[in-house]
Amino acid sequence: MNLLHRARHLPIFAAEQEPTTAPDLDAVKPVFALIGDSITAGCTPTSSGDTNVGYWHWAQAISGFRAYCPVYAGIGGNVTSQVLGRLETDVIIPMAAYTDRDRYCIVMAGVNDSVNASDIITAATDNLTQIYNDLIAAGITPIAMTITPTIYANDATKLANWTGINDWLRVYCPANGITLVDNIDECLDGAYPPTAPPTWKTDYSHDGVHPTAQGALAIGAPLAATLAALLPAVDHFEAGTAAFTGSLLSNHAMLGTGGSLGTDGSGTVADSWQILYGVGSKAARSDGIAGEWQVLEIGASSVRFNPSAGIDVTSGFVPGDKVVAQAEVYCVDDWDTITQLVIYMEFRSGSSSLDVLSFLANNPNTGEIVNPAPDDTITLRTAPVIVPAGTTAIRTYLYFVGAGGTIRVGRYELNKVGA
Repeated sequence: MNLLHRARHLPIFAAEQEPTTAPDLDAVKPVFALIGDSITAGCTPTSSGDTNVGYWHWAQAISGFRAYCPVYAGIGGNVTSQVLGRLETDVIIPMAAYTDRDRYCIVMAGVNDSVNASDIITAATDNLTQIYNDLIAAGITPIAMTITPTIYANDATKLANWTGINDWLRVYCPANGITLVDNIDECLDGAYPPTAPPTWKTDYSHDGVHPTAQGALAIGAPLAATLAALLPAVDHFEAGTAAFTGSLLSNHAMLGTGGSLGTDGSGTVADSWQILYGVGSKAARSDGIAGEWQVLEIGASSVRFNPSAGIDVTSGFVPGDKVVAQAEVYCVDDWDTITQLVIYMEFRSGSSSLDVLSFLANNPNTGEIVNPAPDDTITLRTAPVIVPAGTTAIRTYLYFVGAGGTIRVGRYELNKVGA
């Protein structure tokens, strides 16, 4: 059992006080910063949460949220000299608040350098070298990323720049003990090195430069493998089936068959849960984890799954508390043209919505969503946030939309968390 698992079962208040919250594991995880250009800027949380065109969010979902990332420093259009110029202000200074934890910085820069009309390989790689060295000097471990395809590397010099930077990364990083996340095979359409402008695989980019959800997943999947190799696993979910400190929902482990169906739902539903749309059934777990699987299959076009039947949670919290929604989702290998997989947490005052937070929400460039972990489990998790003033109810629900497909939900929690 790793330390981050045990943390769920340690007291979080003085011995004479009764705990009222679950531990906030983000307070003990390794800390990450992201710096780069517009590809990394796509990972920056929006006012309504984390979208599915950010590679970091797919990496977190697949690897099980092993890291905490408070520093997002992607700026569209940046070249390596600009990234180097703001490294101190945008990464090193804010990361100084976390010197009691392991600290990492993902560096993804160079694609904008590559489309310069002159040979910039030496200048760009010198900048990257200095970025890595400055991070190491500050006690922050750099993680390098290869640069992604761009249709604007469209002449011999620009193509040589693009290939040259990637070639250098593949040699310099392992030779100098720097972890390199190499996503070229996942993203590039065709063999490497390309002999024509490097293009994304079909449907991986909406403009030849920036990723769709599929492109973001292609960047994020090898990063997830790197996170899994570097960092300890984190058990965000309660191990047993009984109610636990900080839980705001009943039956987080999907026991029973006494749930309810909405007008477009059918089948069997776990106690205290509702299928508003879609087809439900139950399955036993064989992975040694307590509880059952709630199987959710797209019916006409979608699944919506939420607490039953009045979906508002109206007790157990007050404005100012910190809460998080999270779901353990097994992705059955039968998806057909999926266009949405997202978890929501909504704060309400009476009939009015005050705020909605999501994880893996769509944006205008999402496109189709491919299965991120066929016949395997991912974690959907909103950022832990403070309940807004005036909130009288919290809602959480999961959407799965497309032509057809199945997911299983193992554990689904809405928790009040503390330090």
